[in-house]
Amino acid sequence: MSEKISIKVGAFASLKPYLPGAGIGETKTLYIEEHTGIKEIMHLLKLPEDEVQIIMRNHELASPEDIVEAGDRIVFLPLIDGG
Repeated sequence: MSEKISIKVGAFASLKPYLPGAGIGETKTLYIEEHTGIKEIMHLLKLPEDEVQIIMRNHELASPEDIVEAGDRIVFLPLIDGG
């Protein structure tokens, strides 16, 4: 049986509605099974994969295939246009 770990998750800009309960610029604590991948977290949050353009893990670029560890901070961002 896997152990539960806690991570912080943020979803910003147009992805914000997929993370209810978190204020603007805030992250939310999730308790997940250890050895969970970022792609599984995206499914858990019902994030549309085609809208997630940037994934950050502890302030570094990450991949959906990455496995998270206790205490990680994962942030999902859409492609942001503007100037």
